[in-house]
Amino acid sequence: MLPNNQSPINSISMKKYFAFLSLLSFGISAMAQTTPTTLSLEQAVSYALQQNTTLQNKKLDVEYAKGQVLETASIGLPQINGKIDFNNNLILPVFVFPNPATGRNEPIRVGQNFSTTAGISVSQLLFDGTYFLGLKAANQFVEMATQLENLSVAQVKNTVVKSYYLALIAAENLKLIKANYEVINKTYEQTSAMYKAGFAEKLDADRLFIAKSNLETQIKSVENQVEITLKMLKLNIGMDVNTPLTLSDNLEKLYTASDDLSGSESDIYKYRPEYKVLNKQQELNHLNLKRYKVSMIPSLSAFYNYQTATYSNELKFDPWFNSSLWGMSLRVPIFSGLNTKAQLDKVGVDILKTENELSNFKQMAGLEVYQAKSKYLLNMESLTLQKQNMNLAQEILNTTSKKYENGLGSNLEVMTAQQDLKTAQTNYLNAIYDVLVAKADLLKALGKN
Repeated sequence: MLPNNQSPINSISMKKYFAFLSLLSFGISAMAQTTPTTLSLEQAVSYALQQNTTLQNKKLDVEYAKGQVLETASIGLPQINGKIDFNNNLILPVFVFPNPATGRNEPIRVGQNFSTTAGISVSQLLFDGTYFLGLKAANQFVEMATQLENLSVAQVKNTVVKSYYLALIAAENLKLIKANYEVINKTYEQTSAMYKAGFAEKLDADRLFIAKSNLETQIKSVENQVEITLKMLKLNIGMDVNTPLTLSDNLEKLYTASDDLSGSESDIYKYRPEYKVLNKQQELNHLNLKRYKVSMIPSLSAFYNYQTATYSNELKFDPWFNSSLWGMSLRVPIFSGLNTKAQLDKVGVDILKTENELSNFKQMAGLEVYQAKSKYLLNMESLTLQKQNMNLAQEILNTTSKKYENGLGSNLEVMTAQQDLKTAQTNYLNAIYDVLVAKADLLKALGKN
């Protein structure tokens, strides 16, 4: 039945209205999925921190560790259980009693056909050294999972940054090759016209045609590289590889950006997530050692039971007979068959191994900083040199092109100059990439990424 103020016509209109809204929201969602996405490097990293599946799993590990804390804490809380039993004795049990009249043992069936028992039991752990250490270890486990998440964040950031750089390099390389193609194509068209007019040889036109064809093939190859590097980037940030993506940052902005690259090689390990993970692992090792030691200390618990029962030859629940008790239980470990000693020995080995890993990492972290700084500085010098070479190659190409246009040079000189420029541009892009990667590695070594 419809409300008094709502007619059947209004009801149908409302259904159409909600159907229209559903279609509209679906259309908006579909449009959003097909709209190209533009991301800067910073935005790509932020996107990865939210969508990267590896990081999502690390976040789930933290939630799992929190569940472990609650599970461990529940052991020290009161344990309350209820129980109801109903029995139908199809054949009553037989007990043998001596008969004073006959002097012989005679069997007698004892009991009632039906019995119902209901009860409640409560137990409480009063003292157990392993419980308190286990609770502390569970909280440390949460911190360990958090440190592992931070380590994954640093690794994912480094991977995304390098993938972004590679995609930018591929796109810039494509632009340069297309620009070179325009120059060669223009020269080819001029030479072809001159050949048709009788002012150039067919050999000159053929050479330029081959160079133009080679660049066309190279453009297709580099376009494929651009697509692949973009898909790699999308995969690393957790985006659908078929989603259109445009990169908004440019190479010059990135490699000239001022980043804090300072840091002492002697104590830089303190800022590295790897060191924090190892340090937390050592704390867990020591807690484990204490846990096995206190397992040799007595534990104490208390309990209380209440029960009520009814017995009858008929299916009825009356009368009820009550009973209750309480008590305490003391557990005293005496001999575990050397199991505890074996566990203590194993934990002792784990502590020594982790200590060695910490010592080794301290040395390795300082060496990584030294190597990363050296590589970054060398790559910066190489970048300056390659930029000068590229500018010089561009000047040579401009000069030879003007000479050829004025009839003072050959197209072979133009092709050679163009090839030299292409090589210089490739070297320059490689130098930029090397600088960017070296900077990313240095930031990672400094624990700042």
